[in-house]
Amino acid sequence: MEVVVPTSSFPRDADDWRGRFVLDLSRALARRGHQIVHVVPDPEGREDRVALEPGIDVRRVSFGPRIARGLVMGQGIGANIKAAPWRLLGLPGLVRALGRGIEAELEMLSDARVLSHWLFPAGLAASRLARRRAFRHVTVVHGGALQNLLAWPGGGRFLHDWADGCDAALYVSEDLRRRARARLKERAPADEVSPMGVAPERFGPRLPRAEARELLGIDPDCRLVVGLGRLIPLKGFDLLVEAAAGIPDLRLVIAGEGPEEARLVRRALALGVELELPGALAPAAIGPLLDAADRLVVPSRLGRGGRSEGCPVAALEALSRGLGVLATRSGGLPELLAGRADCALFPVDDRAELARLLRSLRPREDEDPAAIEQGVHLGAPWDYTRISGVVESLLLEQGGRV
Repeated sequence: MEVVVPTSSFPRDADDWRGRFVLDLSRALARRGHQIVHVVPDPEGREDRVALEPGIDVRRVSFGPRIARGLVMGQGIGANIKAAPWRLLGLPGLVRALGRGIEAELEMLSDARVLSHWLFPAGLAASRLARRRAFRHVTVVHGGALQNLLAWPGGGRFLHDWADGCDAALYVSEDLRRRARARLKERAPADEVSPMGVAPERFGPRLPRAEARELLGIDPDCRLVVGLGRLIPLKGFDLLVEAAAGIPDLRLVIAGEGPEEARLVRRALALGVELELPGALAPAAIGPLLDAADRLVVPSRLGRGGRSEGCPVAALEALSRGLGVLATRSGGLPELLAGRADCALFPVDDRAELARLLRSLRPREDEDPAAIEQGVHLGAPWDYTRISGVVESLLLEQGGRV
């Protein structure tokens, strides 16, 4: 099967975190024997098609005037527009460019299917094209675009525009599916629910806690709490810093990059919190950090209009390494962490409750080294091998749009 994958976010090199899960899913589909070509907007205005690796190609498309090209990559479309509102003018050109790239691929391929990532702009571009061409279209709905359109008074028109050209949707949480169905009602496409996954091979072998700490030069006796993600207000890392104030032997490492970095540093200094901000880490560095930690904290906030995160990949990565998670009761996190003794939920923006959880946190006990050496894989429920099978079924299914 040939699969065209339009997306507004895609890694630019091996260590780039942006849209990394898009490539991970494509790799799993390629291992199942499918030919994948990504259609990606290029901030530098390039128009070409390159072979990325066996079974996977990339078509780069130029969009809009040069002044609008900061719309993509960086911290994501929403954050980029917030930082420079005039970039909003580049959205129509971005949708047209993605549609042009999809159509160019369909002209070259005999029986291609389209798998769009994010309802907007890639999903909308593919749906508009699907209404005048015969191909099956599936969208992975990650959360941000859907929730922004739900909150925007004029967003319903774009939601219906997308739904009318989409055969099936894969929502990364039940919460997102419920919201979409409530708005779209009978116009909602067929759907499935599955979080994005983890690619264990990228993180290296799991290490005992003591060995990982020795490797990273971390005090074996401190309690280590980790955060992973973009340094933006929605992630709530300032809440984590404030909750850690006054707790002895607690060290924070928050790996990511973004506009909140300087503010986090200032807040940690003012409160006397031991905080390290190593920037965005390559997967090979994330694995040992998670192995060394006692908990991952996902202190996500609710944005404008009640926007929440869909199902943060960082939580999946932690669980796949045997690391428990402390997270806000928002988005898809409650359904992901339900019933796990090593995880706990706290109300959004509840600094006092997070502080209580951190104070009561016990150091994580090392697993039996023999079990680790035997390759015990805790991430099986979210392995891309399984998730690619779900996506494959949606792409191969017949029927959908009327």
